[in-house]
Amino acid sequence: MKQTQQGKGNVFGTAKNPLLILELANNHNGSVDHGKTIIDRAAEAISGLEFDAAIKFQYRNLDTLIHPQFIGNHSYKYIKRFEETRLNDDQFAELIHHSREKGFSVACTPFDEASIEKVVEHGFDYLKVASAYSTDWPLLTQVVDANLPTVVSTGGLSIRDLDRSVVFLSKRVHELALMHCVAVYPTPDDQLALNRLDLMRDRFPGIALGYSTHERQDNYLAVGLALAKGAHIFERHIAEDDGTIPVNAYSSGSDHLRLWAESLRDAIAMTAGMDHSAWANSEEQSAVRELRRGVYARHRIDADSEVDDSDVFFAIPVLEGQVTANDWSKVETKTAASHIEEHEALTQSNVEISHVSDAVRDIIEQTHELLK
Repeated sequence: MKQTQQGKGNVFGTAKNPLLILELANNHNGSVDHGKTIIDRAAEAISGLEFDAAIKFQYRNLDTLIHPQFIGNHSYKYIKRFEETRLNDDQFAELIHHSREKGFSVACTPFDEASIEKVVEHGFDYLKVASAYSTDWPLLTQVVDANLPTVVSTGGLSIRDLDRSVVFLSKRVHELALMHCVAVYPTPDDQLALNRLDLMRDRFPGIALGYSTHERQDNYLAVGLALAKGAHIFERHIAEDDGTIPVNAYSSGSDHLRLWAESLRDAIAMTAGMDHSAWANSEEQSAVRELRRGVYARHRIDADSEVDDSDVFFAIPVLEGQVTANDWSKVETKTAASHIEEHEALTQSNVEISHVSDAVRDIIEQTHELLK
């Protein structure tokens, strides 16, 4: 595992070296020791995989976030969960320090303005905006002031709201990433809507994309599909069973996390080079060439004479340095550079080809780029 350093290189990772955001959320269950256990096991789970990774926390100033009349009212599930897992600043500081000791960067989702101030004060590397707050304009105004590398989840957003959020933030935040998210916990396979990444990639070119995963623990396919669609930030909830509160269905224990991360590693290997138009596999090219037809002289061809289709035939095998049928275009002019005997192979040394088609192709490609 490699620790991401803010401001060095691409802070949001790349297709070949994605960023993992491991969401601790409230799965520490209000215990620093249990939180450390989760962090330790997460570090072990992704060891040797060479991913940049961050542990993500959630900050809430519960004294002001919860309406005074509803404090302690546990008929509301989120109030109950937040109050029962509350940590103070010193406890969070201990977990942040422990995360860094284990080689992680740290990220945080603030749920109110006071928490944004603490995110800055506590030196987080990333600020994450939850889907529910991605159009919370009072909160986003202070997110802009923090101006940290900012990842915005987009669960439940209409296209109009997505556009509004991106327009507002992209002009004000130096480093911005969008994260496809389905805010259903856990998300059934037929609701993952991974094609939304295609829409976001086309609609917001130049903005880094991610995928916040809420599918079931044993779904190891979706992360690779998301990578192929352009995501290179992957958020996964992490947890461990402490014997009191069961792990929820969308959080990964260390065993699931390892398999999930290995699936991502394999997807990277299978999609390597997908972002490079000049990508070539020399072994593949050699294998393909061996199946091509070589160009052979039908009869003796004199030096300096023009060679046309009636002078040659195409057959296997193709020899080293031989011109192939794939190189034999009607728009090219071919001239014998030396005498070529009947049935002799035409090679790069005994025939000269004008390569007019290459010049035409270059003009077409340049025109295409210009039109784009």
